[in-house]
Amino acid sequence: MKITRDLKPPTLGPVILLADRDQKSLIQLREQLKTHGYQVKAVQDGVKALETAIIDTPNLVILGIDLPFIPAHKFCEIIRSNPRTDKTPIIFIGENEQAIDEIKTIKDSFVPKPIDLRQITAEIDRILGRIKKVEEVYSGEKEIAGSLTQIPLVDLFQVLTLNRREGQLLVKKNENEICQVFLKEGMIINAVINETEGEKALFRALTWKEGKFEFIPIHVTTQTRIASPTGKLLMEGMRQADELERLSRFLPDPEANLSLKAERESLPLGLRPIIQEVLLLLEFYNRVQDIVEHCSFPDYEVYRSIHSLLRKGIIAVDTKPAPAPSREISILEPDEIQRLKQKGIEWMRVLLFSPLVEGVKVFVQALAGLPEFRLEEGIAFEFKPGTLPLGSLGKLRLNESLTIQLTTLPTDPEFRPLWQSISSDTFGAFLLLPPEIEHHLGDLRVVREFLTQLRFGPGHEEIRILILGEEKDRAKLAAQKSKLISAFPEAEETFFLSPARQSSTRELFYQILKPKT
Repeated sequence: MKITRDLKPPTLGPVILLADRDQKSLIQLREQLKTHGYQVKAVQDGVKALETAIIDTPNLVILGIDLPFIPAHKFCEIIRSNPRTDKTPIIFIGENEQAIDEIKTIKDSFVPKPIDLRQITAEIDRILGRIKKVEEVYSGEKEIAGSLTQIPLVDLFQVLTLNRREGQLLVKKNENEICQVFLKEGMIINAVINETEGEKALFRALTWKEGKFEFIPIHVTTQTRIASPTGKLLMEGMRQADELERLSRFLPDPEANLSLKAERESLPLGLRPIIQEVLLLLEFYNRVQDIVEHCSFPDYEVYRSIHSLLRKGIIAVDTKPAPAPSREISILEPDEIQRLKQKGIEWMRVLLFSPLVEGVKVFVQALAGLPEFRLEEGIAFEFKPGTLPLGSLGKLRLNESLTIQLTTLPTDPEFRPLWQSISSDTFGAFLLLPPEIEHHLGDLRVVREFLTQLRFGPGHEEIRILILGEEKDRAKLAAQKSKLISAFPEAEETFFLSPARQSSTRELFYQILKPKT
């Protein structure tokens, strides 16, 4: 009689290399981890740890930061330069996390001593579980797709970086929030969310917990806007995301309106650049979300600055209810945009001539309420007394296929030689004048002469003269009307513009941009 038995080999758990100079702690932790099903190889110095790591290639290393003979930083340097162990995650253990800030990467973590068994086993399970999910999603195929609930964005970047992938990663949080991340040889070189680019866009995407992603392997020719090493970049992004979450309960609602309470003249000199930019943006935008969106710094830094200004009483949350939004008026109707598209027009430039920075400020304030408008990144720094911005002011993005570039041209003589070089593809022009126009008649004549050299002349309706004031200034203008017409004969019809009249801003753009029959 034959007896057969099905003998199944015992299931072996992941291999963990435990390296710590404290023998008592080493033995205790080794035995505890074994009871949880892990295979543990325990050593007490850096030489043995390095030998074991390279020969046995453990799934994870638990490393004391004060390891003798070969210190922790040298150990990490060697195993990360070895292709057998370069992907091995490390849990550092010790009393001072700051001691390993320079060597800890995105795939590593830290557990303080004395070690809490529940904390370290939870950390082991988290890291090994993350690796398993990564392996499930990334199977070596050409394309990668999945859900952020299945694999966090940071882990996905780690996979793409380690495999030196090139292409575009599309991350879709919802219909309105889509992030495009471009990688070259595994390095993140740019990220884009709508009009936001660079680290600001990437750090914002790293806060997303839900959504879908898809990696498309293509040859990337996008301009590099991110130069930081990807590992450090992701660690900083995670740090900012964690800090923003902790700070969130102290922050005003993104829809809340802010107002400046301190006199600008009383503010100290030498304010940090981000504080300066937030205060300058407050001249154009009141809503918290608008200031965060248009500031050139990452979201967390902007929110932290707003929090600091609130605590110091420099700004305050406006308790008055925001005025009801006026009825949306499209600058161009869909069929008019389609007609421009059929003519091959997808991008156009509108020039803004102004002798005074205050004129450009009022114009931007009138534009700020338009959802299509986006101020040029960092342009707020140019709005200082006596300083006129030259070049791109911002964009009006009417839809995916039509963008209007607004370019400011100061009328000062020193800027005039530059006009021609930055006025290509001009589709229209605004002349921004204060009510006291008698001081700027010479500028008007020069502007008129320049516009006649472009493909459209001053007699066309693509030119609009705006008097940046209120209706009460009409009497002041009437007294100077003859002088205005002598300098600019086409100025028979003038318009008054103020920040409160955003609908009139739409109408002015419509008159300039509407397709001609």
